[in-house]
Amino acid sequence: VRHALDRASRMRLSHPVELYLHEVGLESAGSFLFQPSAQHIVFDTTDFVAPRPAWSDRSFHPTWSLGGTHTKCRFGGHVSVECGLCGGQLHHLVTLPGQISASSTPLLLATCLSCLGWEQPTLSYCHDETGNPLSLDKGQVTPEFPAGPLRELVVRLTQMPERWRWQDWALSNGRENLNRVHGYPSWIQSAEYPKCQRCGNTMPFLIQLDSDLPTEDGNEWLWGRGGIGYGFFCRACRISTFLWQCT
Repeated sequence: VRHALDRASRMRLSHPVELYLHEVGLESAGSFLFQPSAQHIVFDTTDFVAPRPAWSDRSFHPTWSLGGTHTKCRFGGHVSVECGLCGGQLHHLVTLPGQISASSTPLLLATCLSCLGWEQPTLSYCHDETGNPLSLDKGQVTPEFPAGPLRELVVRLTQMPERWRWQDWALSNGRENLNRVHGYPSWIQSAEYPKCQRCGNTMPFLIQLDSDLPTEDGNEWLWGRGGIGYGFFCRACRISTFLWQCT
């Protein structure tokens, strides 16, 4: 990588050099934007409602039913915090134990599914000493696509074998479990690491949630046309930021 950077400094590139580094999860030579060790978010098969074609049945792929030690986590539902843009209740995504989020306390991850990606491409939250979020984005909008919460469930985090540390969104073709904490992100478009609103540093990847998640009204959640939602966390500033990509 250092050799490539030295060569890049003497070339005319189509994009800034940091974008090429971000594609492989680097901020600089030796400085990673992801933690190699990763956990899958494991659901019960009964948590999903929409039928699937036989070739993509979740029972066929090992990432949906990894064994080993599990950590139980709360998933979905609401939190009693308002969105800074629309004033609606934030939608709870998942609460991560401190040892997994590299935080001193459990980290409650939430965002506004009505505003994220539609009213604003990224949304950010600062977390207090107990891990609860507070919206950093301020405004007054009426969401074009108001959303309800994800179905409240108890999910399990399980350590991923090295074989599944890197997962490709296109190659998985809907068969693999892409809901995960840490590891390398499964980008749909180019790598897109946001800057921390407080310190300005590039934020490391923390979590991704695939589409087809169960919702409270009995449907399934889609990020745009069926993409992935990504979460990032600046540990020094205790700020989380979310965005999503789709085709």
